[in-house]
Amino acid sequence: MGLLVTVFYNNDYRKCAKNGASTWAESVCVVNVDGPFEPSEKHPAYVLTKNYYGSPILVPQDQPEGMIGPMAGGNFAESSDSRFGAAVSEMAGFNFYGAIPIHDRFETQREYDLLTA
Repeated sequence: MGLLVTVFYNNDYRKCAKNGASTWAESVCVVNVDGPFEPSEKHPAYVLTKNYYGSPILVPQDQPEGMIGPMAGGNFAESSDSRFGAAVSEMAGFNFYGAIPIHDRFETQREYDLLTA
């Protein structure tokens, strides 16, 4: 069970997540935040976690093997449900309200090397 959160994106850059669910899903199901919803094809399973700097982010529960990532693709998620805000605030360590980054971009090692050279 989890909580549905809305995906926000800039239409000009939506595909920067490189086929992550945030490129096509209107919402995702955050499975580690208490809620009444189940993940599905329409609402893929995501996990609220921290990035390397300790900031809250969302990542796919199922990640491809042999790929570099997850990394930010420019899309964000938010919910007006207080359970989401409370979970993000607890993780962040301060009162938080707003959208958080979705990290669902994955690249092959070759793509990563070409794009970071």
